[in-house]
Amino acid sequence: AYREAGLLERARQAAIRATELAQEIDNKPIGANSRSQRAMVEFMDGNYDTAMRLWTEANGIAESIYNFWGRSMAIGLSASLRFERGDLGAAIQGWEESLRLAEAVGFLSPAAIYRGDLGWCYLTVGAGEQADQHFEATHTVIDARFPFWRPWILGHLSRAATAHGTLDLAATYLAQAEEALPARTEFFPFQQAHVGLAAVELKLAWHDYAGAAAEACARGDVQRGLMRPYVADFEYLEGEALRLSGALEAAVRTLSRARATASALGGRRIL
Repeated sequence: AYREAGLLERARQAAIRATELAQEIDNKPIGANSRSQRAMVEFMDGNYDTAMRLWTEANGIAESIYNFWGRSMAIGLSASLRFERGDLGAAIQGWEESLRLAEAVGFLSPAAIYRGDLGWCYLTVGAGEQADQHFEATHTVIDARFPFWRPWILGHLSRAATAHGTLDLAATYLAQAEEALPARTEFFPFQQAHVGLAAVELKLAWHDYAGAAAEACARGDVQRGLMRPYVADFEYLEGEALRLSGALEAAVRTLSRARATASALGGRRIL
């Protein structure tokens, strides 16, 4: 709850206390889950090494007690970090394994979250057919079971449509995503990121470079206040929009800032 409210330090302390209590009573499922939850906080706060260590610990505990649910969560979340670090092959393997474990025990959340991310990763490496299959499967399960995550998959679908050049479809998905976003931007900020990136990329595809630069700057400011992942994406897109508009000095400054932001996190994907 603290994490979703944007209160990362409170979320961190609550997760640490949960881990301590789990150790005191030897409750391994909670021990694994609390580590995964804290790892997500560290990931959002840009502490990638700490996050990976905690996810590795969580997976080890869950594996020792044959907890497929815990393993699915830890492996799927760590795959997100591998994606940010540019290790796309390992990210795909992680998300595929997370989905396999989840399906074995009827755990539906990964089908709503990790499958959409897996689709985006496939699109990133040029495997459009596999990407579309995962996007559609994610859309189906979210519509049926997790409507509060609709902006997440609609953002993915809009970005994919823009990448395919079907801009009217991208605009339709984007409008639906914007309408479904919660009023409080800190709630599930990852979907705020994907919807924001979809809006900027669509403006770039329309050759509205001034609009794209302004959109990227504004959305980047929002993202910066929520979490560190994806900030470099907005800075990069703002720089690209400035470059395409002919504002080369401003583009160099903005792209240099994007490089510094990504380098500080070890975010090789955007580098």
